[in-house]
Amino acid sequence: MSEIDTKQSPIGNFSDRAHAEEALSTLRENLELNGNVSVVVQTPPISATKAATSGKRGVITGTLLGAMVGLVFNYMRVNFLEGTSPTPILDAVSIILLGSGVGAAGVGILAAMTGVNVRKETDEPADYAPYYLIMAEETDVEKLSQAKEILKQHGSTI
Repeated sequence: MSEIDTKQSPIGNFSDRAHAEEALSTLRENLELNGNVSVVVQTPPISATKAATSGKRGVITGTLLGAMVGLVFNYMRVNFLEGTSPTPILDAVSIILLGSGVGAAGVGILAAMTGVNVRKETDEPADYAPYYLIMAEETDVEKLSQAKEILKQHGSTI
């Protein structure tokens, strides 16, 4: 009996949850697996989402907002704090640039994280459908092979 090291292995891939659940119940009826077997939703790869586009727009927006906040902070520092700086222009530019950098990083990351949840528009209907993976915690390679064959009979693409 050969053993593998991984905890969970994908043994089936379905485009419809009902088919995945049906295949899973058939698998449990026909094969005694030692570990847990479950259905999980496979998320789309980041390249299939609008994360990059959304992130770019967020960086631009964050840069502009950060610069405006930096400008307001500089105005408050010059007009409301006592004392003068030997390099007021350098101070103003550095505060504005710092605000731009913080704004770009913060808003860019938030926008990219939001864009991960939005799929790119495409003409392919298959690109809109989620995929359901059947994962097994089984260490016996022979049983995994048998499970894959049972799932292939039900339409699995793995």
